[in-house]
This record gives sequence, structure tokens and C-alpha cells, in this order.
Amino acid sequence: MIEESNFKQNNLFKLIQHPAFFTLQDHRESRIKQINAWSEIIHSHLKSAKILDTSISQLLQLPILADNSTAITKRLDRDELREILDFMADLNLIEWKTEENLSVNWTSPFELADAIYDWAKKMKLIGYTETLKGISQGDMTDRNLKFHDLPQAQILKACEILENSGRADVFEVDGIFSVKFK
Repeated sequence: MIEESNFKQNNLFKLIQHPAFFTLQDHRESRIKQINAWSEIIHSHLKSAKILDTSISQLLQLPILADNSTAITKRLDRDELREILDFMADLNLIEWKTEENLSVNWTSPFELADAIYDWAKKMKLIGYTETLKGISQGDMTDRNLKFHDLPQAQILKACEILENSGRADVFEVDGIFSVKFK
């Protein structure tokens, strides 16, 4: 669960204390601001709770998506949440696996790609090959790095971005993906 102090730092905590915030507005500019704020709230929660895979049904149960401060409980409905999640998908904060299920990118795949390449340069791995597991969980991977202990699917996506930009080659041998840094 997100700490109240984390919300207060960026004023989002104040927003979820107002019942009107739980109904997306029809006015275009207001709606865009709400969707942006909800995206940040939801992503911050998922990241702080270390949630990598979830579903719309699970998200609808989150206490942060409901306001119980009045006699009538206000909560985002499924369609509103879907609209917010689609916006988050456009920002690469989440990826749809099915119509209901999604995976969460704590960091954008492009940011991960840059972090992995910076790490490879620092570790003098340019010209060498490393497995995805070695990148995310290897002895040379500091626990404080953005990609430490992330699922291999997210590491692979970032490495494919490196491949598309000419900074690496990605290959698979016997079901194990490896990356040769250029």
C-alpha cells in the first residue's frame, strides 16, 4: 500500500480525499488531468507494492480506488479504470496481456534499455555476451539498479530495444535468451 507521506509529497493524496475525483469528468481538459493523476496514483501504488502482474478485477478491489469518506461510497467503475489503464499502456507503464490481465512496467522499457546499456558499459561488457538472468540477477548486478530482479520478459523487451537501436544483439539458444552488447 502506498504510504500517505508518498502521496503528500506530490499532492496526489489530497486528490483522493475528494469524492468528486472518483468520477471522471466529461469536460475534456478536466478529464485529461484526472486520468493523468489517476495514472500516477495507480502506477505509484503498483510500484511501491511491487506488483508486476494484475488484472482489472484485482485493481477494482484496491482501497485507493474508493472513497469511503461519505455515506455513499464513490469508486471508479470498470470502464473508467479501463480508460485510465489504456492511457497508462500508451505511456508504456503497463502492457496488456489479455482484455483483463496486464503486466506492470515499474520503469519504461526505453529507460530500462538505457540503464542496462549503461551498466554493460560500466561493467566493461561491450563485445561480450550475458544472459537475461545474468543481467537481472547476476553477481555484477547491484540490487539498487532499476532492472535488478525484474522478470525476464521485461529485461528481454528492453534488450530488444537495444537491438533495434544497434547497441546489442539478442539471441536464443535452447530456450535461454542472451545479449551481446555492441
